[in-house]
Amino acid sequence: PVWLRWIAGCSRHSPCGFQRLSTMGCSSSKAHSASPAPPPVLPVPDRKLQETEALKDSPSPSPVHHISHAPSAPAMNTAPMSPPSNSGEEAPRRSTRPARTMPAGTLATNGFKAIPEVQSFSCSEANIAPFTLPAEALTFQPPKEAVITQFKNGDSERKIHLNIELSESELDRLSQMRQEAKTDGDAFYPSVTCMATRFLSRARNDPKKALKFMKATQAWRKEFFGSGPITDESIKEDMKHGIV
Repeated sequence: PVWLRWIAGCSRHSPCGFQRLSTMGCSSSKAHSASPAPPPVLPVPDRKLQETEALKDSPSPSPVHHISHAPSAPAMNTAPMSPPSNSGEEAPRRSTRPARTMPAGTLATNGFKAIPEVQSFSCSEANIAPFTLPAEALTFQPPKEAVITQFKNGDSERKIHLNIELSESELDRLSQMRQEAKTDGDAFYPSVTCMATRFLSRARNDPKKALKFMKATQAWRKEFFGSGPITDESIKEDMKHGIV
């Protein structure tokens, strides 16, 4: 056959030709009978593990911490205000009403310039009763006739002054009284300033006269309590009689 002659020629011209052919599986029965070996099972690469190893090997930059902040306030214009030009533009008008506030650093109570209070009374804690100030004193709502007494001749007198709303006329006269004290440079104890409307009532709503009463009371308290406060021990004998 032709193929046998081709094999014979290959073996004649090349001694190892037949060996090469048998190596390709044509002359070995053992090669045909043996089953091919199964391919090796390769592990599936773990991408996360590879990335972690790569990060370990490569130099990493400094960690960046992202912090969320609240939105910043708009920038304020700190440029100095320039005076109005002569182009007819008017400067903003300032109020001509007198200021009711005190200069910075001034002690003020109830709208009056004040000075530190002198101690007027001293009592040990053991002599203070549990119900010295009953709760009813804070919740009591006085009737209208108990607040202001109306007389037959048309005159009136306020009886309750603290923790209650004042009328417009009383507020106006109180403002005048404060302005008079500010002009004269007067300063009072806080305990005297809280009685301002009482002085107005006694002066029949005359601010200047009320301020005169207020100054007299200030002078009396300064003199009377200048040597020290009244103590519970000093009035102990009087309290045995049920009166002070």
